[in-house]
Amino acid sequence: MYQKLRTFLSSARFTSNPIAQLRVYSELSDFRHGSEVEANGLIDKFYMSQRKLPITIDKKGYAIAKDTSRGYYHEWGKKFPDLFYDSPFAFVLTYNDPALEDTDKGIACTSFEIDGKHAIRITQLQGKLGKKYALLPIRWEKMFVRLVEEWATKMGAKELRISTAESNFWRLSIRSENGQRRYDTTAEEMGFKRSGEFYSANLPLPD
Repeated sequence: MYQKLRTFLSSARFTSNPIAQLRVYSELSDFRHGSEVEANGLIDKFYMSQRKLPITIDKKGYAIAKDTSRGYYHEWGKKFPDLFYDSPFAFVLTYNDPALEDTDKGIACTSFEIDGKHAIRITQLQGKLGKKYALLPIRWEKMFVRLVEEWATKMGAKELRISTAESNFWRLSIRSENGQRRYDTTAEEMGFKRSGEFYSANLPLPD
């Protein structure tokens, strides 16, 4: 597994600068440690009013962490073993609510991969079953896209891609309208243009 990971990381040549390449390698390797991400600004931006919700969700309970799969592709997470990733690297949205005995559990994730020499491709935007109450107040799909965009831009990637619903690995096991809303509609509303099996946008994305 680790040999495959090293080979995969070696393809992260978004720049010819060896120092920058080392930074990309180090950042990707850091996903194995499951560290938290400073993303309060993104959570604030994509958090919505709760006037129509039957329960109150505390915005302070949200956090985002890095994770990686225990294998290579289509494997369970290392830090969050109850989440299954379609690509090696992931951002995970967690929600901590002691009142509901639901502490630091992953409630949604996005996983992504290096796609060619200059692009990052999001292959997964998934909410966890049974966590709808905590996902309703936040536009988590768009938040994840913006988070990956910020990270990819910092790493020097030139393009961000989002897989289409029909090219999704789980397309036969999810309702088509849910897949289209989660992948296709999210991409289109954020200004991505379709190109075959994925949507594409140059980095950085416009505000």
